[in-house]
Amino acid sequence: MNSPAPTFDAEQARLAAAAHLQPAHFVEFQRLAKSLIHGPQFQLLIVDCRDERLRAKVLESLALIQQQAGLRGAELVLDDSVGDVQALEARLVALAAEHEVIHVLGANHWMDAGRWESFNLLRERLSTVARVRLLFWLKSESISLVAKHAPDVWAWRSGIYVFELNGLILEKADWLAHARLSANQMAKSFDVRSMRECFQRIAQLRSLLAAIPQAADDIRVPLLDELATLLTRFGDTEGALKIRIEEQLPLYKKLGNLRLQVVVLSRIADIFRIRGNLEEALRICQEDILPVYAILGDERGRALTLDLIADILQAQGKFSDSLNIRIGETLPVYRRLGDLRTSAVVMGKVADVLYECGDIEESMRIRLEDELPVYDQLGDLRERAVAMGKIADVLYDRGEIDEALRMQREDVLPVFEKLGDVRSLLIGQANLAVLLAKRGRPSDEQEMSDLLHRSYLKAKILGMPEANNISELHKEIVGFDVGSEEE
Repeated sequence: MNSPAPTFDAEQARLAAAAHLQPAHFVEFQRLAKSLIHGPQFQLLIVDCRDERLRAKVLESLALIQQQAGLRGAELVLDDSVGDVQALEARLVALAAEHEVIHVLGANHWMDAGRWESFNLLRERLSTVARVRLLFWLKSESISLVAKHAPDVWAWRSGIYVFELNGLILEKADWLAHARLSANQMAKSFDVRSMRECFQRIAQLRSLLAAIPQAADDIRVPLLDELATLLTRFGDTEGALKIRIEEQLPLYKKLGNLRLQVVVLSRIADIFRIRGNLEEALRICQEDILPVYAILGDERGRALTLDLIADILQAQGKFSDSLNIRIGETLPVYRRLGDLRTSAVVMGKVADVLYECGDIEESMRIRLEDELPVYDQLGDLRERAVAMGKIADVLYDRGEIDEALRMQREDVLPVFEKLGDVRSLLIGQANLAVLLAKRGRPSDEQEMSDLLHRSYLKAKILGMPEANNISELHKEIVGFDVGSEEE
């Protein structure tokens, strides 16, 4: 089995772009984006979108995936300055020389029956001199003109895509139902929804929050929490941080709910940790969160915060301090509370430190005896994949190279792809490249370079600190700085 193909990045880009639209437009946008990205170089796509604001939103979302796919886009507005159909052809040819996608706007008024008949005669020549993806933005009346007066062009079309403006009209009971859905989801230990399901939910949450009055605080609370959590999962830590700081935290202060305030502060601290701002993450934990949990007498909340501090210390290379916190303070709490999953996750982090300190056999024992059985019992695919990736590292150290590579390719990366776990996926891709480098086969060099290049680009786009580490790996393994390719 080969390394994951870059189709994951394209799929995620399509889903992320669609998540900025209303839920009713999600599927149609996916159809259009798939044709645009994966269809032939020369095609005619007809988009029926009457509302100008919605059209602007769809165009903005299409621009995102065009950029991700490396397709240069242009807009051609048909007005009096164009003149006639021959002038239109000339402009299309000129734009096609430097672009792969051309959005034709204004055709509803400019293209009458006669001009469609003239344009029909250009079909064959355009397919040779303007080999681009042509998107005509038309209303249904204009689409009828194409079918009647430009039959060859009509037969040439790749698809018709309809975007209708649908105002989200919900009663308060519907809002409460969505709020309960969010609250129930956030109460779960882990999220098993697919990447597509999650991005559809993101689109739904954005529409709901735009429609629900600001005064409906009790309804907005769980919706905001789920949205920020999903954005973090898919690497949009900037968007998640904005929600946490600008919307959630002021809302919880307004409600006077001290417990919710420290919970969202924990989420903010974790985002700072992910983004590499370790000092600020540590400050928030020690100064803003722990004192409040002491006042509340919340033993589990305190343990979770100490675990976050241990994560920060581990990232700083303070392995002994991190190990002492986990074994001496947090693990006993989770075991006493009967929290199997969190206990297993903490044991996995203990195994990480032991592995870094050279105690490979004990780290392997923990993976096999204390982690995997729990994840299998609970059906936690993500944590199981993380553990399998660590086991693959140990197998490689033992000389079981082929089995280690098989596990990374078959048991680890496909799970992260399915769940849309961007951060874990790019780290997994980098780890696979390292294993291939250690194997030392010349035939692996292209795969190593591709893996590191894709993971670097994703980390850079998302502003992840891992981008620097992956760039260094690329320089060490491939022989030059991957960042130089972007200049």
